Amino acid sequence: MKYLSRKQAIVARCRDCHATGDHGSAKACKDKSCPLWAAEHKTGNKGLKAMVRAYCLWCCGGSQQEVRLCPVKDCPLYRWRPFMTISEHKWRAAQRRARMTPEQRKNLADRIDRMRLSRVHKKNSAEGI
Repeated sequence: MKYLSRKQAIVARCRDCHATGDHGSAKACKDKSCPLWAAEHKTGNKGLKAMVRAYCLWCCGGSQQEVRLCPVKDCPLYRWRPFMTISEHKWRAAQRRARMTPEQRKNLADRIDRMRLSRVHKKNSAEGI
């Protein structure tokens, strides 16, 4: 499955639900009990992360454990599901790094080094060294 942002994944899930692939049919959705309905109709004040969390809990009957063990890997929201274990988060980070070009990796390493140096500098100046 190709990489989708959280918003793109929400739209894709709504299209899957309507089984048409047409964004207009997702806009015409009348199922207000679905936590993603507010995202499609731009109502409510929940952020996208909270909407995905609410949808996953709704889909799995309110069980965090069931969300964590979700077997529906072809769901567009699978990548963004909440309640993942630490090893799953590490795996996701490794997947992101694997997609980086050598130039992007070098830029990331340089940015991390600058951040570490600034922290050391702040710590030393606070201690009066």
